[in-house]
Amino acid sequence: MDDQSRLEELQVRYANNALLSAPGFKQFFDGVSSEHTAYLTEPYTNPRFPGDQGRLTVPAERMRKLVLAAAERGHTVRIHVIGDGAIHAALDIFEEAADLYGLPQHGHNTLEHLENLLPEDIDRLRKLNVVASSQPCHITLDPGGPERDLGLERSRIMWPFATYKQRGIRQAFGTDSPITSVTSMNVLYTAITRQDPKSHWPEGGWLPSERIDAATALRNYTLGSAYAAGDEQNLGSLEPGKYADLVVLDQNPLTHRPPRAASHQGSGHLPGGQLNLRALTSYPTHKGHVFSNVSLSYSHHPHRHFAALTFLNAGSELVNLAPVWLREGGHKVYREFRTSRRPLNVAFVRAGLPEQETLCPAPPEPHGSHC
Repeated sequence: MDDQSRLEELQVRYANNALLSAPGFKQFFDGVSSEHTAYLTEPYTNPRFPGDQGRLTVPAERMRKLVLAAAERGHTVRIHVIGDGAIHAALDIFEEAADLYGLPQHGHNTLEHLENLLPEDIDRLRKLNVVASSQPCHITLDPGGPERDLGLERSRIMWPFATYKQRGIRQAFGTDSPITSVTSMNVLYTAITRQDPKSHWPEGGWLPSERIDAATALRNYTLGSAYAAGDEQNLGSLEPGKYADLVVLDQNPLTHRPPRAASHQGSGHLPGGQLNLRALTSYPTHKGHVFSNVSLSYSHHPHRHFAALTFLNAGSELVNLAPVWLREGGHKVYREFRTSRRPLNVAFVRAGLPEQETLCPAPPEPHGSHC
């Protein structure tokens, strides 16, 4: 962060890259509670030496200067914070930066992990428009650890997903791989149940009052993560002008009971309009709708890519959808479509090119087939 030109050079280099961007800086402010390196406002419940409250990895004044310098040039900062002392200090710095330079115009400041908070700092996240980025599988990573290290009172305010939602705080989810498995369904399962995806421990969930519904978990993991990355204008939801990044599952994560959520398997995906398909059966959206019986036809031409999709909901009726476009080769591919009560094929064509009505008659084979 001392040499901001490195970030700015990357931002220029990848300005028009659909798959890679450089949204801001990353810093570490403390460690982890299980090793007593997360920085607390009060000592650990099981101190290893008198006054054991962890430590900051960067002196607060040093972090302040780095963040203020970034804010002055309009850059966002993502900070690793776990203990309530580090979280509070980071929010103080973000607040000073906002007072001096306003909130970032592009991207969003983010606190990563923020595991145990002071109650009064929760609303400060919303006030400062700071994203709370969490990894749900950390909840059961160290069974009994929060109570052992922090005591019952402080451990009651950890990973408060439902409280965040109630108070209008932006959330993002992730895996923190390789600390936990890079398995998306485990993230959703634990966020919904507050249980371990393998052992299903503890019964009823750890701090069950902070459980969230499946639609909220999906939204945090998709649109919330795009927001944290500063790319919500392109990613995270299917809306006009965004990439058609699709994930296809073999079960409906909004209707199956949570214990089955961890067994969901991906059947195909369409990142940025590039097809990788096995068997299309269901498609979740951030608004809480799932379209089952999805069929997709794909045709290839040296200068054009077209896709035809049919979306049916569980009641076999088409649901109102917003226009969607695919991006191919750095160009927008756009075609509005309208819904009816019968299956509707939709052609996505590159802007400025004539419509193509010739589509593959059936979904492609696993390795792809072309008309």
